[in-house]
Amino acid sequence: MSMRSTMSSPALRGMTRPAAHALLAFAVLATAACPTAAPPAQSTAKAAQSGSAKHPGRIAVTIMFAPEPNGDPVASARSAVARLAPSLKLVPEWPERLSSLAEPAVHLKLLERADFDPPDLETLHYKGRGVTEAQGTALQGSKRALRLAFVAPHPHQHTTARAAAMVAQEVATKAGGVIYDEETRELFSVEQWGETRIGGFDGAVPDVVRHITIHAYQDGELYRAITLGMSKFGCPDLVVNQFPKSYWDSVGSLINLAAQTLVEAERLPGSGAFEVNIDRLKVEPLRRSLIDSLEPGALRRARLTYGAAPRQAGDPPNDLIELTFGGSEGESLSERQSALLSSLFGASDSVTPVRHDEALLRVSEAARERLVKLKKPQFLQGLPLGERLLVKGPFATPDGGAEWMWVEVTRWEGPIIHGLLMNDPVEVQNLRAGAAVVVDEVRAFDYLHYKADGTAEGNETGELMKQQ
Repeated sequence: MSMRSTMSSPALRGMTRPAAHALLAFAVLATAACPTAAPPAQSTAKAAQSGSAKHPGRIAVTIMFAPEPNGDPVASARSAVARLAPSLKLVPEWPERLSSLAEPAVHLKLLERADFDPPDLETLHYKGRGVTEAQGTALQGSKRALRLAFVAPHPHQHTTARAAAMVAQEVATKAGGVIYDEETRELFSVEQWGETRIGGFDGAVPDVVRHITIHAYQDGELYRAITLGMSKFGCPDLVVNQFPKSYWDSVGSLINLAAQTLVEAERLPGSGAFEVNIDRLKVEPLRRSLIDSLEPGALRRARLTYGAAPRQAGDPPNDLIELTFGGSEGESLSERQSALLSSLFGASDSVTPVRHDEALLRVSEAARERLVKLKKPQFLQGLPLGERLLVKGPFATPDGGAEWMWVEVTRWEGPIIHGLLMNDPVEVQNLRAGAAVVVDEVRAFDYLHYKADGTAEGNETGELMKQQ
């Protein structure tokens, strides 16, 4: 009898995340009642189908003061634009159609408290970037804010993004404020803004993970991830639907790779597909972090298919495209996700023949008892954000034995555990990683509970097998 010796899911690892917090894993999707960005003026989804040029970038920031600005923030903004970005045209009104502007422009508007609401302290816990508790508390009494809305016609999106970041920092520094990015819904201290947004360029090319964020949240039994901020560069935001928690790192890396590819491209892709290639990325920090996280067998390139993404509440006011994993092996979406992610980023897995002696069976029985008595109620009540539960279950082999593999639990009905297979079988036929499977709780051999703080509980049988 053989047992899968892997103590976690296949190593579908994503990029090592920098201090910019590009990936907001398992986000709480609360949004502050701040000024609403203008709706998309045109359909980038249609442009993506035809392979046309990118549409104008849209960047909107609100500088909030606690409670009043130092001096005249509008005058400070005009001075900053004249000195740091003289090519920006000051316009008196936000245009109805962004494409009506032939050159980069900025619109300034001083807001009274009735026109905006600062993020509350709970929201700042998730979306504050370098903002201290004292700053957050003082911000609740803010009386005025300054909104700066930038338009960047193609091909000026990159230079305008840098100019917008520098202007916003100078105004916030002089007037004494914090900076709210309306596209990503994050609030920055002046220092963190400089490190993340102004420092988020490799030469003239934006490092996309420093300019966007990714929200991931439970959508039914599985998860949905969506970018916020791609509108800055005239690109659609990206969506990945219905993936298990165990794929999160790889899905995050895939989104970053796809987003960077679109930002660097001269035109939006056409024909419902585009190529990604880690080695061809122009931005060194992202390219290096992706390469450093690769597992054996990584091809480092893939063809991504996409389609129009159905909207959900809280999605950004930008066009959306969904990565659909077409052309990858597998019948179900999760199987195709696993196949593409493993091919692109590599995967490591192993099989260890195991004899079920009395010591191992005793440890397994104790683990199964804890699983049913402790972990089952926790799962049915709802695991905290960022946590996941795996069980090791048996799958019949042609010779009458069993191959024991990890399954991420998605539903638990009576004694039957429903989930997605996290290993590629070696001996079991007609089954692949990502497949929907069931395990009877009385036959579970062990469990793994991954906690939000990065620790893990369980897999004591695996530790015993290491010692054998």
